[in-house]
Amino acid sequence: MEEQRYQDPHRWVFNDEDRISYSDRYWRCPVRLIRDGLWAKCWRTAGTTRGGGAVTSVLPVLAFHTWPEKADAMDGWTGWTYLSRRRVALLAGVDKDTVTAAFRRLVDIGLMVMERRPRRKYEGGYKTYYALTTFLYPQGDEAYAEIPANVFYGGTWFMLPSPACRHLYIVLACLDPIGDEDAYLARIEDAIEGEWDQFAECLDEDVEDDEARASAIRAKLLAKRRASGTLSLSELQQYTGLQRSTVIEALHTLTVPMFGGREINGTQYPPIPLIMRGPVSPRTPTWYVPDRRALRWFWSGKFLNAPEQVETIRHRLWPELFRHRMASKRRPKKRTYQVR
Repeated sequence: MEEQRYQDPHRWVFNDEDRISYSDRYWRCPVRLIRDGLWAKCWRTAGTTRGGGAVTSVLPVLAFHTWPEKADAMDGWTGWTYLSRRRVALLAGVDKDTVTAAFRRLVDIGLMVMERRPRRKYEGGYKTYYALTTFLYPQGDEAYAEIPANVFYGGTWFMLPSPACRHLYIVLACLDPIGDEDAYLARIEDAIEGEWDQFAECLDEDVEDDEARASAIRAKLLAKRRASGTLSLSELQQYTGLQRSTVIEALHTLTVPMFGGREINGTQYPPIPLIMRGPVSPRTPTWYVPDRRALRWFWSGKFLNAPEQVETIRHRLWPELFRHRMASKRRPKKRTYQVR
C-alpha cells in the first residue's frame, strides 16, 4: 500500500490492488441530507455538469476516503486526506476540470476545506489536502445508508452514463425504509424462531425446496415492508431537485440490469440492476431501493481503462439513452431573428 500511496497521481488507473484495499470502506450517508433538502440544493444551486452534478458525483468519493474519527480530525471536521484530482475524476466518472469545479463549489457551500502542503523534496511542488464537515456523517444514532467503496473502485459509479443517475442513486439508497436487510430479517427470524413456513401463503406459487422457499418468503417480507414507503415522481423531484423528465430517464437507467444474466463457473446468475423497483402501476407510486446483490459485482481494471470498450458496453446497456442523445445532437437548432 505504501508504494500505491506515493505513486505518481497522474498515472493512477483502475486496479485490483486498490479495489481490494478499500473493500471494507463505505460512506455512512445520513438520510437527513436527503430529507432536509441539502442533496437537492447541491444540484439546484449550480446546474449539472460543472455544478450540482459535479458535486454529487464527487462528494461520495471524497466522503469514504476520510472520516470524523481520524487521528488528525478537527472540531467539526474530518481528518485531512490527499487524493489526486485525476484519481477522483476516474472514480467519480467525470473529468479533472469537473472535479476542480466540484471542489470549489464544496468549499463555497461550507462542506469542505482545503490546504496546500509541499511535497517531499525529491517530488517537488505541492499536494492539496481536503477535510469534510462532520455534518456529512451521522450524528449519534441517526439513520444512514451505507454507500460501499466497491461501487467506486469497482467501476460502477464510473460506468453510469450521467451525473443525474449518480445523484438519484444516493437519494434512493437513503430513502430505503430497510437500512440493513440482514438485521431486519434476523429480528423476524428470532420472533418466529426460524419457522418461515408460517408465511408460505404469501408466495404466488408452491416452492418445494426448503431453502428456496425460505428465501422467497424473505424476499416477499422485504417487499411488503418497502410497499409502505412508496415514492411518487413528484417526491423524487423534490428530494433530488431534478426535472421530472430527468428523474424518469435516470430511473430507467438505474433499473436496467448491469450485472449477472449469465453463467460463471457453473453457476447461473440472474440479471441484477443497481436499483430494484416494486410493482409498477400507472396511477400509484412504487418503491425503489438498491439491489444489494449488485454491490458485490465489479468491472475489471483492464476493461475500465479501455475507453472504447467502456463506450461499447454503455451503448449496449442503455441504447435508448444514447439514441436520444444522438438525435438531440442531429436536431437542427432553431433560428432566432432580431426585430429592428
